[in-house]
Amino acid sequence: MDNIILQVKQVSKTYRVSPGMFKRKLPLKAVDNVSMSVEKGSVMGLVGESGCGKSTLARLILSLEPPDKGEIYVNGKSFSHVQRKEAARMVQVIFQDPYSSLNPRKSIESIISLPLRVHKIADGPAISQKVSKIMDIVGLSKRMKYNFPNQLSGGQRQRVAVARALIMRPDIVICDEPTSALDVSVQAQIINLLKDLQKEFKLTYLIISHDLAVVEHMADNVCVMYLGKIVEQATTQDIFHSPAHPYTKALLSSILTPD
Repeated sequence: MDNIILQVKQVSKTYRVSPGMFKRKLPLKAVDNVSMSVEKGSVMGLVGESGCGKSTLARLILSLEPPDKGEIYVNGKSFSHVQRKEAARMVQVIFQDPYSSLNPRKSIESIISLPLRVHKIADGPAISQKVSKIMDIVGLSKRMKYNFPNQLSGGQRQRVAVARALIMRPDIVICDEPTSALDVSVQAQIINLLKDLQKEFKLTYLIISHDLAVVEHMADNVCVMYLGKIVEQATTQDIFHSPAHPYTKALLSSILTPD
C-alpha cells in the first residue's frame, strides 16, 4: 500500500438536471460508487464513451468539486481535509484544448510561471530560470518566452500546457484527452514527449481518453468506465487482449481497423 499514490474510495457525485421548462429537476449520477488506485510512477488509463463520467471523476480528483460520498487520497492524505491550493500543488492537469486553456493576453513566460507565483515558490530571477529550464525540457525554444499563444502552433501550445503542469513537480498529472485537439502528425510528438517525461521524472499519470490506441501505447493499467461506474480494472495487456466485461469487449470491437 505504500506504493499507492492515488486512492479513490467509493466516490459518488450526483447532479440535478432539468428535463425541460417547468419540469422538476431529476437526479443524474455522474459518478457512482467508484473505487480505484494508482501506483506511484505508473500510468493509469481511464476509458469509456462520452458522458460516462470520466471528466467528472477528474474534477473530483482535482478538488474542483467535492464528492457527495466517498474519499480521495493522494499520498495518504484525504482531499476532504485539504485546501484547494494545496491540492493544486499535488495534482495538476493538462487540458484537452491548448487553444482555450492558455490565456491569450499573457506571455508564455507568464503562463508557465503562474503556479510558481500563486504558490510563492520563487520570484524574480529564480522564476525566469525555472521557466527556461522547463521550456528546454519540453522542447520549447527559450526565445518563445515573450511570445503570446496566438504566435504558437497547436503542438507548441500543448507543450506550454505540459510545462505549466510540470513546473511544480506535482505528485499526479491528469491528462484529459491531451492529443484529441491536435493534428495527427503532432499527436505522436506530444505522446512521445509525455512518455519521455514520465520515465525521466518518474511521473504518475492518469490519462483520460476515448482514443484506445493512445491508452494502449502509454498506460500500464486501465480502468473502463460505463454509466458512472468502473466496470473493469486490469493491466493494459489483459484489457486489450482478454477483456472480461461485455462493455469492454464492445468498446474494443468499435475500433476501426485499416481493413
